[in-house]
Amino acid sequence: GTNSTGGGAYQAFNSTSNNNTTIGSDGTGAFVVYDDTAGSYRMVVKASTGNVGIGTSSPSEKLEVSGKAIIRKSGSATAHGDTDLLVTDATAASSTAAIQILGGNAGFSNLQFSDTDSYSQGAIMYGHTDNYMAFKSNASERMRITSAGNVGIGTTSPSRNLVVSNTSGNSILGITSSSSGLVQLALGDTDDDNYGQIILDNSSNKLQIQNGGGGVISDRGITLDYFFFF
Repeated sequence: GTNSTGGGAYQAFNSTSNNNTTIGSDGTGAFVVYDDTAGSYRMVVKASTGNVGIGTSSPSEKLEVSGKAIIRKSGSATAHGDTDLLVTDATAASSTAAIQILGGNAGFSNLQFSDTDSYSQGAIMYGHTDNYMAFKSNASERMRITSAGNVGIGTTSPSRNLVVSNTSGNSILGITSSSSGLVQLALGDTDDDNYGQIILDNSSNKLQIQNGGGGVISDRGITLDYFFFF
Protein backbone atom coordinates (compact mmCIF):
# COMPACT_ATOMS: atom_id res chain seq x y z
CA GLY A 1 0.00 0.00 0.00
CA THR A 2 0.86 3.71 -0.04
CA ASN A 3 2.25 5.23 3.15
CA SER A 4 2.93 8.85 4.13
CA THR A 5 5.48 9.64 6.79
CA GLY A 6 7.89 12.46 7.55
CA GLY A 7 6.56 14.54 4.67
CA GLY A 8 7.14 11.75 2.14
CA ALA A 9 4.93 9.27 0.33
CA TYR A 10 5.96 5.69 -0.39
CA GLN A 11 4.65 2.70 -2.28
CA ALA A 12 5.83 -0.65 -0.94
CA PHE A 13 6.07 -3.69 -3.22
CA ASN A 14 5.94 -7.05 -1.50
CA SER A 15 7.05 -10.38 -2.90
CA THR A 16 7.01 -12.08 0.52
CA SER A 17 5.71 -11.16 3.95
CA ASN A 18 8.43 -8.49 4.15
CA ASN A 19 8.67 -5.31 2.08
CA ASN A 20 11.42 -5.88 -0.49
CA THR A 21 11.30 -2.63 -2.48
CA THR A 22 9.93 0.81 -1.63
CA ILE A 23 9.44 3.56 -4.21
CA GLY A 24 8.38 7.09 -3.40
CA SER A 25 9.36 10.56 -2.26
CA ASP A 26 11.21 11.33 0.95
CA GLY A 27 10.78 14.34 3.21
CA THR A 28 13.06 16.49 1.00
CA GLY A 29 11.10 15.77 -2.16
CA ALA A 30 13.68 13.38 -3.59
CA PHE A 31 12.48 10.40 -5.61
CA VAL A 32 13.92 7.22 -4.13
CA VAL A 33 14.07 3.50 -4.79
CA TYR A 34 14.86 1.77 -1.51
CA ASP A 35 15.77 -1.86 -0.88
CA ASP A 36 14.17 -2.80 2.45
CA THR A 37 15.90 -6.16 2.65
CA ALA A 38 19.39 -4.71 2.12
CA GLY A 39 18.55 -1.51 3.97
CA SER A 40 20.05 0.72 1.27
CA TYR A 41 19.08 3.17 -1.48
CA ARG A 42 19.23 1.79 -5.02
CA MET A 43 18.48 5.06 -6.82
CA VAL A 44 17.85 8.66 -5.78
CA VAL A 45 16.81 11.71 -7.79
CA LYS A 46 17.41 14.84 -5.71
CA ALA A 47 14.62 17.41 -5.93
CA SER A 48 16.85 20.43 -5.32
CA THR A 49 19.47 19.66 -8.00
CA GLY A 50 18.04 16.95 -10.23
CA ASN A 51 21.18 14.92 -9.55
CA VAL A 52 20.73 11.19 -9.99
CA GLY A 53 22.47 8.72 -7.71
CA ILE A 54 22.71 4.99 -8.32
CA GLY A 55 24.02 3.15 -5.28
CA THR A 56 24.27 6.42 -3.35
CA SER A 57 21.73 8.64 -1.63
CA SER A 58 23.75 11.85 -1.99
CA PRO A 59 24.83 12.32 -5.63
CA SER A 60 27.13 15.34 -6.04
CA GLU A 61 26.82 15.58 -9.85
CA LYS A 62 24.12 15.07 -12.48
CA LEU A 63 24.90 11.35 -12.45
CA GLU A 64 26.90 9.54 -9.78
CA VAL A 65 27.26 5.77 -9.73
CA SER A 66 28.67 4.04 -6.67
CA GLY A 67 30.00 0.72 -7.95
CA LYS A 68 30.96 -0.72 -11.31
CA ALA A 69 29.16 0.33 -14.51
CA ILE A 70 28.69 -1.16 -17.98
CA ILE A 71 27.63 0.82 -21.06
CA ARG A 72 26.53 -1.82 -23.54
CA LYS A 73 25.39 -1.04 -27.08
CA SER A 74 24.46 -4.63 -27.82
CA GLY A 75 25.40 -8.21 -27.04
CA SER A 76 26.48 -9.42 -23.62
CA ALA A 77 29.51 -8.45 -21.58
CA THR A 78 31.24 -9.25 -18.33
CA ALA A 79 33.66 -6.72 -16.88
CA HIS A 80 37.07 -7.77 -15.59
CA GLY A 81 37.37 -7.76 -11.83
CA ASP A 82 39.60 -4.64 -11.94
CA THR A 83 37.32 -2.77 -14.38
CA ASP A 84 35.17 0.08 -13.02
CA LEU A 85 33.64 1.23 -16.33
CA LEU A 86 33.19 -1.04 -19.35
CA VAL A 87 32.06 0.26 -22.76
CA THR A 88 31.13 -2.61 -25.04
CA ASP A 89 29.55 -3.61 -28.33
CA ALA A 90 30.01 -7.35 -28.48
CA THR A 91 27.39 -8.46 -30.99
CA ALA A 92 29.89 -9.84 -33.54
CA ALA A 93 33.64 -10.20 -34.08
CA SER A 94 33.61 -7.06 -36.24
CA SER A 95 31.69 -4.92 -33.71
CA THR A 96 33.31 -1.64 -32.67
CA ALA A 97 33.05 0.04 -29.27
CA ALA A 98 34.00 3.73 -29.08
CA ILE A 99 34.34 6.52 -26.55
CA GLN A 100 34.09 10.05 -27.98
CA ILE A 101 35.56 13.10 -26.23
CA LEU A 102 34.22 16.25 -27.91
CA GLY A 103 35.96 19.58 -27.34
CA GLY A 104 35.70 22.98 -29.01
CA ASN A 105 37.68 23.63 -32.21
CA ALA A 106 39.94 26.00 -30.28
CA GLY A 107 40.03 23.94 -27.08
CA PHE A 108 41.27 20.55 -25.93
CA SER A 109 40.02 16.97 -25.61
CA ASN A 110 41.79 15.32 -22.69
CA LEU A 111 41.94 11.97 -20.94
CA GLN A 112 43.41 12.58 -17.49
CA PHE A 113 45.07 9.98 -15.25
CA SER A 114 44.77 11.15 -11.64
CA ASP A 115 45.72 10.00 -8.18
CA THR A 116 44.92 11.28 -4.70
CA ASP A 117 47.77 13.81 -4.94
CA SER A 118 47.39 15.12 -8.49
CA TYR A 119 44.57 15.73 -10.97
CA SER A 120 46.82 15.35 -14.02
CA GLN A 121 49.68 13.01 -13.15
CA GLY A 122 49.40 11.48 -16.62
CA ALA A 123 47.30 12.43 -19.64
CA ILE A 124 46.55 12.00 -23.32
CA MET A 125 45.73 15.46 -24.69
CA TYR A 126 44.55 16.66 -28.10
CA GLY A 127 44.95 20.37 -28.93
CA HIS A 128 42.35 21.30 -31.53
CA THR A 129 43.84 24.70 -32.47
CA ASP A 130 47.11 23.18 -33.79
CA ASN A 131 45.79 19.61 -34.11
CA TYR A 132 48.49 17.90 -32.08
CA MET A 133 48.36 14.99 -29.64
CA ALA A 134 50.49 15.02 -26.51
CA PHE A 135 51.30 12.41 -23.88
CA LYS A 136 52.08 13.28 -20.27
CA SER A 137 53.76 11.31 -17.48
CA ASN A 138 54.81 12.40 -13.98
CA ALA A 139 52.81 15.62 -14.54
CA SER A 140 54.93 16.71 -17.56
CA GLU A 141 54.52 16.36 -21.31
CA ARG A 142 56.92 13.70 -22.65
CA MET A 143 55.90 13.13 -26.28
CA ARG A 144 54.00 15.05 -28.96
CA ILE A 145 52.68 14.17 -32.43
CA THR A 146 52.18 17.28 -34.53
CA SER A 147 49.53 17.88 -37.20
CA ALA A 148 52.21 17.02 -39.79
CA GLY A 149 52.80 13.64 -38.14
CA ASN A 150 56.20 14.57 -36.73
CA VAL A 151 56.99 12.90 -33.41
CA GLY A 152 58.87 14.70 -30.68
CA ILE A 153 60.22 13.07 -27.53
CA GLY A 154 61.42 15.70 -25.10
CA THR A 155 60.36 18.51 -27.45
CA THR A 156 57.03 20.12 -28.31
CA SER A 157 58.11 21.31 -31.77
CA PRO A 158 59.70 18.44 -33.71
CA SER A 159 60.85 19.61 -37.15
CA ARG A 160 61.60 16.09 -38.45
CA ASN A 161 59.67 12.82 -38.58
CA LEU A 162 61.27 11.87 -35.27
CA VAL A 163 63.15 14.18 -32.92
CA VAL A 164 64.60 13.00 -29.61
CA SER A 165 65.70 15.90 -27.41
CA ASN A 166 67.20 16.30 -23.95
CA THR A 167 67.99 19.92 -23.14
CA SER A 168 69.63 19.03 -19.82
CA GLY A 169 71.97 16.23 -20.96
CA ASN A 170 72.68 13.60 -23.62
CA SER A 171 70.04 12.20 -25.96
CA ILE A 172 70.35 8.42 -26.32
CA LEU A 173 68.31 6.21 -28.65
CA GLY A 174 68.62 2.52 -27.86
CA ILE A 175 67.95 -0.41 -30.21
CA THR A 176 68.58 -3.88 -28.77
CA SER A 177 68.12 -7.51 -29.79
CA SER A 178 69.04 -10.93 -28.42
CA SER A 179 72.69 -11.85 -27.81
CA SER A 180 72.71 -13.87 -31.05
CA GLY A 181 70.50 -11.57 -33.13
CA LEU A 182 71.01 -8.55 -35.38
CA VAL A 183 70.39 -4.90 -34.69
CA GLN A 184 69.54 -3.17 -37.97
CA LEU A 185 68.83 0.36 -39.13
CA ALA A 186 67.40 0.17 -42.65
CA LEU A 187 67.66 3.10 -45.08
CA GLY A 188 65.66 3.29 -48.30
CA ASP A 189 62.88 4.84 -50.33
CA THR A 190 59.30 3.96 -51.31
CA ASP A 191 60.58 1.37 -53.80
CA ASP A 192 63.09 -0.29 -51.47
CA ASP A 193 63.01 0.31 -47.74
CA ASN A 194 66.28 -1.57 -47.21
CA TYR A 195 68.65 -0.21 -49.86
CA GLY A 196 71.29 0.63 -47.30
CA GLN A 197 71.65 -0.28 -43.66
CA ILE A 198 73.72 -0.28 -40.53
CA ILE A 199 73.97 -3.74 -38.95
CA LEU A 200 75.32 -4.92 -35.63
CA ASP A 201 75.75 -8.69 -35.36
CA ASN A 202 75.58 -9.46 -31.65
CA SER A 203 76.93 -12.99 -32.10
CA SER A 204 80.21 -11.76 -33.64
CA ASN A 205 80.16 -8.19 -32.30
CA LYS A 206 80.76 -6.83 -35.80
CA LEU A 207 79.30 -3.51 -36.98
CA GLN A 208 78.84 -2.99 -40.72
CA ILE A 209 77.65 -0.13 -42.91
CA GLN A 210 76.19 -1.61 -46.12
CA ASN A 211 75.09 -0.19 -49.45
CA GLY A 212 72.68 -2.45 -51.29
CA GLY A 213 70.84 -3.97 -48.39
CA GLY A 214 70.98 -7.43 -46.92
CA GLY A 215 70.12 -9.22 -43.76
CA VAL A 216 73.56 -10.39 -42.57
CA ILE A 217 77.13 -9.20 -42.18
CA SER A 218 78.69 -9.74 -45.63
CA ASP A 219 81.72 -8.81 -47.73
CA ARG A 220 80.29 -5.47 -48.88
CA GLY A 221 80.39 -2.22 -47.02
CA ILE A 222 82.56 -1.03 -44.15
CA THR A 223 83.02 -3.45 -41.27
CA LEU A 224 84.21 -2.61 -37.78
CA ASP A 225 85.36 -5.69 -35.87
CA TYR A 226 85.47 -6.11 -32.11
CA PHE A 227 88.72 -7.21 -30.48
CA PHE A 228 89.78 -7.91 -26.94
CA PHE A 229 93.07 -6.40 -25.90
CA PHE A 230 95.03 -7.71 -22.93
